[in-house]
Amino acid sequence: MYLYTDASWPAAKVFDSIPLYPASLVPAPLARTHAWYLSTFRDPLVGQQPPFFRFFTYAELLYQLPTAVYLVRALRRRSPTAPAHLLVWAVLAAFTTATCCWEIAASAQMTPAQKWTLGALYGSYGVFCEYHRSPPTPTDLAEWRERLMRGCA
Repeated sequence: MYLYTDASWPAAKVFDSIPLYPASLVPAPLARTHAWYLSTFRDPLVGQQPPFFRFFTYAELLYQLPTAVYLVRALRRRSPTAPAHLLVWAVLAAFTTATCCWEIAASAQMTPAQKWTLGALYGSYGVFCEYHRSPPTPTDLAEWRERLMRGCA
């Protein structure tokens, strides 16, 4: 949980939410990083900002990030309300990530190699969350790759 939230904050601030800020508020290094990400990974969700993705970005900024901060503190002090909050937070994170992975897999704008690369970026959040106590086996990874490649064909 701690590592996931630490890893998700920069992604939310840098890659997903840049289009939500007025251009005058975006520091030049962040704008360059965003441009590099778009040119390197050709992410149609971040680049085109479809309405559902824009909504997910707002949900990430207004709910997931503040809740992640709360959860880190609540879990450390073993708050009895933390599991319920964690469940809602995890379901939203899983749903939004799965939706983005599905959209990428169904994209006609990308080659299978681009889909695999971008799917690995998005999907790594799900893999990390699912296997944070026991890492995936090579068989698991091979099965995931086969499923992704079948979806990309």
